[in-house]
Amino acid sequence: MQAAEQVMVELRRNVETFSSSWNDPAAIVSANDALAKAAQKYADVVFELTGWGNPFVLQEEGEEDDGSEEGGGVPAAGSSARTVEVVVNARYGFEVRSFEELRQYVITRNLPVEKSPDREEGEETDYIQALFEADGWKPWAYPEAAIGTVDHEWQIQSNLMQESRSGPATELTE
Repeated sequence: MQAAEQVMVELRRNVETFSSSWNDPAAIVSANDALAKAAQKYADVVFELTGWGNPFVLQEEGEEDDGSEEGGGVPAAGSSARTVEVVVNARYGFEVRSFEELRQYVITRNLPVEKSPDREEGEETDYIQALFEADGWKPWAYPEAAIGTVDHEWQIQSNLMQESRSGPATELTE
């Protein structure tokens, strides 16, 4: 299915853009837009062929999709639905350049910090965890004096691919 392959192409491009141009907002926006358009095209094709709804829409916790709403989960009569599973694994290495600046940034954003009961103050990992839980990874948005991304690697695979694809760990420069 060409639309599925285009999603894979744009997802790989998106990952590569974040890897090489993570501090270039125009490149990031362009890559995100292209991925969103490819995902929407794929969702449209899936619906046309199978009657299934958009696979990229996350349901709220406790909701069940009974197919009663437009684009619901019940395939059209006589069609056979095919599931495409895509897994992206990413690993980032961070450098805390200033614990105090990191702590102040998290506090300023009013983010909850989970810390071990045996500590009065949080550690670097507690504050980085708070950032991850708040917005995934947005290293380009964090104060450079507080935290930096020093390396990363990624791998993408799907049940339609013969083998996974990956990007080597590389050092990011600012």
